[in-house]
Amino acid sequence: MLSKDTPEYEVSGGKDLDFERNPVAALQQVVGALVAPHPSTSLQPNPLTGIRDEMTTPARLSEALASHLGRFRETLETWRKICRRLASGRLPKDPHSFADEAADAREALEWHCMEAAVCLRIAQDRIRLSAARLSGEPMEFYLGVPRPVEDSQLAASAAQWEAVTRQMSGGAPPDADWPLFLARMEFLSGEMAETLKELKALALWLWTNEPAPAKVHELAGWLFDLRCECLEAVPVLTALEPCLKLWRDAAARQP
Repeated sequence: MLSKDTPEYEVSGGKDLDFERNPVAALQQVVGALVAPHPSTSLQPNPLTGIRDEMTTPARLSEALASHLGRFRETLETWRKICRRLASGRLPKDPHSFADEAADAREALEWHCMEAAVCLRIAQDRIRLSAARLSGEPMEFYLGVPRPVEDSQLAASAAQWEAVTRQMSGGAPPDADWPLFLARMEFLSGEMAETLKELKALALWLWTNEPAPAKVHELAGWLFDLRCECLEAVPVLTALEPCLKLWRDAAARQP
């Protein structure tokens, strides 16, 4: 490293670079950050650190968890509404607006799934600490990982999504994996919605009754299930980005 405490690799014109006007130099600047990651900066863009900082006390944990999961529920329900609208096999009356809505919903749900996974981990740790203090002994959760649904179980749903994808793509050849990804995301979104219902019911019981260890363990299990579902959904949603972009481009070409 240089004596002035900056990365050895720098691109001239740093702050004035633009991805459109200076694509090569801009890319080099990003790559330079990967070549020589450097922590000495006033910019702290890591949202995960912010999430952790929000959850340092019970009051802040409660407020932050309600806020994060509230946004997650909204984006999840928006995605499920999109799935239900397409399940009939009928194209939307306004394909362009619908394609925009679907693309935005995919992006939002991807981000909120990542955010929720972090929040749920922190919440589970805090709940375990509180339960251990309450019972006077360490409390650990030994949880089984939910088994992912097999591709064969999604075959019928994937066939329906293949027809929808061909319609929404305006004749452009869709990727062969997209219908299966859409079927998997439809399944996962339904699972997450059911898990949220179970969490709400159990949280209500614990809110109005003595927090029995068995109920705390049950709550931890549902929190873990939702974390697993969120983490499973993220790569599926990421893989669907070009699919929904194709829908949007196809809709834009329509008269």
